[in-house]
Amino acid sequence: MEFNIYLLSHSILLWKIWAKLSPKKNDTFPKANLSAKMEVKLSEIFIFKTNGAHYSKESLMALDINMELTERLSEYLGLTYLESNEVEGNLCYAQNKNIRSGYRMVFSKPDILNYLDRQLKPGTYYIETDTVVFPRTMDFGNID
Repeated sequence: MEFNIYLLSHSILLWKIWAKLSPKKNDTFPKANLSAKMEVKLSEIFIFKTNGAHYSKESLMALDINMELTERLSEYLGLTYLESNEVEGNLCYAQNKNIRSGYRMVFSKPDILNYLDRQLKPGTYYIETDTVVFPRTMDFGNID
C-alpha cells in the first residue's frame, strides 16, 4: 500500500512538471534569448525590508528570494521551479540534487541559495547596484 502511494505521488509530480513544460494548444514557442549570461541586481534577487543600502554576505543570504527572480530564471534556464525539491524516498532522478546540470529538469530555492553562496565573496554589498551573473548553464551543485 505504501509503495502504491509513493508511486502515485511521484507520478503526480512528474505530470505537474510535464504540464508546465509542454506547450498548450495555441502556444507558440518563445524566441530563445541567446544571451549567454543574465546579470541581475541584488535588489532584484532579494526581498529586503529595511532602508539599509549596505549588506554583508551573511545578511543577504538570510533574506528571502524574490519570486519574480525564480520566474525569470526558470524561463532563462529552461528549467521548472519547484517550491521544494524534497520528496520522501526520492527515487525519481528528475529532481536529484546531485544530477549534472545538463540533465536537470527542475531547480528550487536551495539551489539558488547554494549558487549565490558560492558567487558572493565575504564583504559588503550595495543592494541597489551590485549584481550577480547567472550563466545559461548554471551549476547548482552543493557546497562542500
